Amino acid sequence: MQHYLTDRGPIKKTSANLQLLLTDWKANHPEIFRSHLGVTPACFDLLVEALQVDPIFHNQAHIEQMEIQDQIAIALYHFCHYGNAATTVKVALWAGIGYGTVHLVTNCVMKAVCSEQFHQSALHWPDDDMKEKAKVWVEEHSCPAWQDGWCMHLL
Repeated sequence: MQHYLTDRGPIKKTSANLQLLLTDWKANHPEIFRSHLGVTPACFDLLVEALQVDPIFHNQAHIEQMEIQDQIAIALYHFCHYGNAATTVKVALWAGIGYGTVHLVTNCVMKAVCSEQFHQSALHWPDDDMKEKAKVWVEEHSCPAWQDGWCMHLL
C-alpha cells in the first residue's frame, strides 16, 4: 500500500547537537545550555533525578529505551523554543531523531511531570520567606517598575 504520492528518501541526521549540549555545554558553558533548554544544568539534573523513577521511562521490552536525560532535554528544547524553531521537524533535526519520536518523547515527559508521584515529591508551595526572596531577585534583575511581585506601570 502506498502512503505517499512522491518518493521519499532518508534524511541524514545526527545526535551530535544533543550530545554536545548534554556534555560540553552543560559542564563548560552553562549559559549556552540554559539558552537551549531554559533551565540551568543544576535544575536539569534535579529534574532528571526526580523523573527517573517514573515507570513511563522504563519498559520490559527487549528494545532499549532512549536515555531519560535525552528525552527530557528534547522536551525542554521543544518547550523553550517558539515559532518556526519549535516545529517538530526542527526539533527532530536538532536532536538527530525521527519526527514521530519528538512527539513520543514530549508526551512521555509531560505524563511524568503531570503524575501525582512527581507532584508530591517535587512540587511544593513556597513559604513567605521564599516568596520574598523571589520578589527581591526579580526586582534586582529586571526593570524598576517591577515591585512586590508585579509590574507597576508608572505614568
